[in-house]
This record gives sequence, C-alpha cells and structure tokens, in this order.
Amino acid sequence: MNMRKFAGFVAVMIGLAAFAVSPAKASLILSAEAVVANTPSSNNAFQILLTNTGAPIAIESFAFLVSTTDLDITFSGADFATTVPYILTGDSFDQSFGFTLNTLSPGQSMDGSDFSNSASGPTIGTGVTVALGRVLFNVAPNATPGSFSINFSANGSSLSDGNNNIPIDTLTPGQITIAGTAPVPEPATAALFGLALIGLGWKKRRSGRS
Repeated sequence: MNMRKFAGFVAVMIGLAAFAVSPAKASLILSAEAVVANTPSSNNAFQILLTNTGAPIAIESFAFLVSTTDLDITFSGADFATTVPYILTGDSFDQSFGFTLNTLSPGQSMDGSDFSNSASGPTIGTGVTVALGRVLFNVAPNATPGSFSINFSANGSSLSDGNNNIPIDTLTPGQITIAGTAPVPEPATAALFGLALIGLGWKKRRSGRS
C-alpha cells in the first residue's frame, strides 16, 4: 500500500471512529392538542406535550408561551392536571412551594414554566411523550364557529438541562374548534321526556305491588 492510499485509509478510519463515539442527538417536538368546545363554555382544556424522537435527554426546566388570535377564546390559566404524565411529577419547584404554573393574566396568550426542585431533572427516553402542563380556556357566548390555531412563541418556549439551552426542533401548533351552541331540548320534547319517566315510575310501582 503506497503512502497516499495509507493516508486515505487512516482518514476514513478516524472519521468512522469519530462518528461512532459522537453522541446521538435528541429530537424534541413541542405540541399543543387539538380540542373541541361549545359556545358558551368554560374550563375547557388542552395539554402542552413534549415528545422526544431521538436519544434520551435530561431536562431540568421548561417554559412555554401560546396564543390565539380569536377574541372569543380566552385562556384563563395553566395547571398541572394533565392526563399525560407531567414532566416534573414529584420534582416540581412550583408544586413544592405552591406556585402556579402560569404568570400571565387571562387573555389570548398564556404561559407556563417550572424547573426541577432537585436540580437534576428527569431523563426523557426515546419515543417518550410527557406533558408540560394543561391550559384552560373559555369560549364567549355567540362565538363564531370554526377552527382556530394555538400558536407557540419561539422566544417564549424553551428547554434547559440546567447549564445549557436545549434546542426545540419542532413547534407544532394546536387547534381549538368551536362547534357552536350546545343543544338544549325544546320545551315540548322535555315535557314528553318527563311524562315518559313518570309513566315508567308508575309502571314499576304497580309491578312491585303485584
């Protein structure tokens, strides 16, 4: 093997070795759920979710900021009552000291932030989804039916391992669909339904006596 081929072989081997020892990169997706609500309604909710599709990664703190342009939708607050496991369950600074998840007042924007009480943070494994919080909202009377985006602010949404910011690869908007007014039974229908219940009760009472 001449020197030129040998040098090329060495360069290839060094490159392969560097690739082999370089850590795999996490791929993090921050998303908001798509939900449906009637008009008027209150205490509706959607979750803020974090999904890791890459290598496991430790996260010590987070922040998010979402907004909508629809004035008939009012974000009223954010809390920890998620159905998907909360990222800092058992290690939340906010929960340990009785703080709320959000700092903003009700409006068309809502925030949330928390950090690890132990200063270590959980490790989010490959393919794992956790919740960063639940955002509550109200829909005004006579709101226009339709679908409205829940958008993230890139500047107001962040992750950290305690020493460095962790890039969020994808911000996926959510959606609130206002379905219209919740149906109310017409008086005649309600009266017939009531008579039917009375009839069933009377029949049951008679059969019990016989």
